[in-house]
Parts: sequence; structure tokens; C-alpha cells
Amino acid sequence: MILYLQYVYIMSTTSAIDAKNQNDNDDGKTNNWGSFFASMLQNLVGVIIFTLIGCNWIFMAHNDALDLIFPTKISDYLIQSSNRDYREIKVPGIPIQGGGGRRKHSGQRGGSNDYTCKPSMCSGNSGMSKPDTDFMNVLGYGKSMAESWPYDLYNGDNTTGFSWDGFKNWFARAEVSSFMYYRYFMKNLFRGGPDAYFKNLVPDIALFFIATIFAFVMPLVILLCSLLSTVSSWVVAGEMWWAYSLIGLIIPYLAFMLVGNSAIQIISASYNLFLAPLFIDYKMVAKIARCNMKWISFLFAALTIGSAFQHLESLTATTMLVTWIILAIKACFF
Repeated sequence: MILYLQYVYIMSTTSAIDAKNQNDNDDGKTNNWGSFFASMLQNLVGVIIFTLIGCNWIFMAHNDALDLIFPTKISDYLIQSSNRDYREIKVPGIPIQGGGGRRKHSGQRGGSNDYTCKPSMCSGNSGMSKPDTDFMNVLGYGKSMAESWPYDLYNGDNTTGFSWDGFKNWFARAEVSSFMYYRYFMKNLFRGGPDAYFKNLVPDIALFFIATIFAFVMPLVILLCSLLSTVSSWVVAGEMWWAYSLIGLIIPYLAFMLVGNSAIQIISASYNLFLAPLFIDYKMVAKIARCNMKWISFLFAALTIGSAFQHLESLTATTMLVTWIILAIKACFF
């Protein structure tokens, strides 16, 4: 009996030591494959969204039809009068002003896109063809808005003074100013400023992350810009702005303008960031994705390794990490 108890004690002690050594080797983790694959699925969805936003942003940065998508010419909004100087209408801060007819874009093929797959040490692709489908007219880009509400309220006369016609002119010009500010902001946001820094200087990989960051903060940014531009538009819309603004404190059309402009501009920004490039030329968006697919694949693999360290044993995750490093070095330098 005593010998049996000693045997049991020795075996239990040995098992405890082995268990401790095993825990020390894998940090107490076991392979939770279910959680790992669920995490991989989340990573896949995130990378797809990340790729879509980045490709759309790059598409916009290289597209020569942004002046049609985001018109900032006064004649696109208000009717022109033959007996007045159109330069009297001022929208401070926006240099693209003046009369003239609709701007015609070259090619009529969805707006030409000069994007080329920039060579890098991790990408061997080169060459991007121009879009082969014209959706600009179908989507309504390039058409004058002067005959649609509220711009059709403007009668082409700034001398009406304090009157019902004067109020309609002020309201129409205020809406023009607000939306011209919004579209000028969006156009230069996609381009990287008037000098198109995003197109000429910033590499694609950086644009993917810039686009993703903006997508997260877009509702707040557009909301603040919309509120500021709408309020400022009341002032620049005409000499009697103070009278119509005071009346707006009693009749709540000022609140309507604030809420309405903000909502429309947030929806418009979301559409142009997530959907418009796909409608204009989805083939070009797909080519941009293929051009950057190599480093995007490595990004997905890196996220997968992160999931492995979270849900799998350390030895398994470390093996995956070493394999990823070897493949990355091979792809980029050999």
C-alpha cells in the first residue's frame, strides 16, 4: 500500500511538471481554430472595404472629370442674364468663377483617367488603360442646374432690394455658395489640393490609408464644413443678408437650410467616396485594385498572423510569422 501511494505521488508530480513545461512553452494557449477563422473572416471584410475605399480615392485623384462631378463654376448653378456683368456674383475663396457655357470634357468616356500602376519594389505590374465606358451623361454629370430648385428661384437680377424677389435671389445665391464651397472642398480633397499632390507625389499605399482615415471622420468633417459654409453663404449671398437672416430667426428657414444642406452634403460625400467611381468606370477601379493587390495581400496576411497570435498557440503563430517574412523578402527583393 505504501509503495502504491509513493508510485501515485511520483506520477502526479511528474504530470504536474510536464503540464507546467507545456504551459510555459505555449503561454497557456490552445489552438482555438473556430475563433481564428472567425477573426480571419473579419479581416477579409475589413480588407475588402479598405481596398474599395482606397481604389475609389485613387480613381478620383487621377480622373480629369472632377470639374464635372464637383462643379464650381457659377454658370452651372444660376441663369445668365445678357444685360449684366456675371462677375458681380462673388463666392469668396473659390477661384473658379465667371460665366460661359457648360464645360465640355474631353473624350466623353467617363472622364479620362491617367492613372498608371506606379512601379515599386513589391509590384511588378505596369500600365493602366483608359476607361472604356461613358457613364458621365447617364449619371447626369455636366448638366446645368440652373433650371432645378432652388437655383431656379434666381431671376438674374441683383437690384430687386428688400422684396419677395430679392429674398428668392438671396436664398438661391446662398445655396449656390454653400454647395460650391462643399464641392470645391471635395474636389481638392480627392486631388490633394489645387496642385494635385495626391496624383503627382503621394504613393498609392499612402492614399489607401488617407482614404480610410477620411472615411472614418467623414461625417463629422462634412458636417462641420457644411454648417460653416451654410452660415457664411448667408452673408455673401447679397447686401440684404442681415434682413433675411433676422427674418429667418422667426420663420425657421435658416434651420431648414442648415439641416438640409448638411444631410445632402454628407450623403453626397458618401456616394462619391463609396459608389460613384464604380458607376463611372468599375473596370478602372478593378485595375487599380489589381495593381496594388500584392501589398494588399501581404496586409491581409499580416492581419491573419495577428489573429494567430491572439487565438492560436505561440509556436503556430510564430511559424506563420516567419513564413510571412520569408515570402515578403522574396517578393520584394528577388
